[in-house]
Amino acid sequence: MSKTVESGVYLLGRAAAADIVVSSENTATSRIHAELRTDEQERLFVRDLGSRHGTFVNRVRISRVTILKPGDEISLAGQANFRVEDLNALIRQIQS
Repeated sequence: MSKTVESGVYLLGRAAAADIVVSSENTATSRIHAELRTDEQERLFVRDLGSRHGTFVNRVRISRVTILKPGDEISLAGQANFRVEDLNALIRQIQS
């Protein structure tokens, strides 16, 4: 990560209450699908929140908290795809 990111938890999903909202047309993605978590050491983690269609890191379905590194791809239900570099920018926007 090139800039410091405050520690926190960010929800991903279709619901307006999510911190990072994906398209409502993406119905395989749950309303609150997964969470991103950052820590004081500038590490980024992802965790599936019991979604039916899963959260994937680099095309592998995750079943527990997974640490992310630059270049990793996150997929929600195999449809909403993000690269870690893009997520860092989104997190900085959320914190602004």
